[in-house]
Amino acid sequence: MKRVLGRYFPGAILLALVSILSPTNAYASVIARAPNSTAQSITSVTFKVAPEATTGGTATGTISFTAGSKNAVTRFFYVNTGTVNILSFTRTITQTVAVGGFTLNACPINTTYSTNTTCSDGSTPTTITLTGTGPALTVGEWNPIQLIVAKAGDAFTFASTVSGSQIRAGSNTTA
Repeated sequence: MKRVLGRYFPGAILLALVSILSPTNAYASVIARAPNSTAQSITSVTFKVAPEATTGGTATGTISFTAGSKNAVTRFFYVNTGTVNILSFTRTITQTVAVGGFTLNACPINTTYSTNTTCSDGSTPTTITLTGTGPALTVGEWNPIQLIVAKAGDAFTFASTVSGSQIRAGSNTTA
């Protein structure tokens, strides 16, 4: 008899503990009736980054630039003109007429250039490539770009795109 009790006793204790700690049907019923939902709505948004001549512009597509002189400097901005924040954008700068070399760089978001080699926050511009990924931009933020061409006659086209995978995750609006 002692041997039989010793064999089943630990299992009986475990079963008793599990049944004490497990939620009962009455408890589950209370959880199910708890006010744990809110009304939600889906809104329409636009996501767009466009090259702009100014930080507050509303360009619709591309900007073209042809250097009129040696060492010509042009500055422009990639601006989030949409209604939703983005994680990144695709920057496409095409050298349509190649006469000489060029320097292409960017200052931090929402800063300007103090000189050709200094940003308004005191930092040094970062060299960028013609085609690449631009930084995350919240609505209205802008990424300043500077192009310095080596010879007159060089021509460039600035464009950008934003894909659905480059927008931030949606957010809930509760009523």
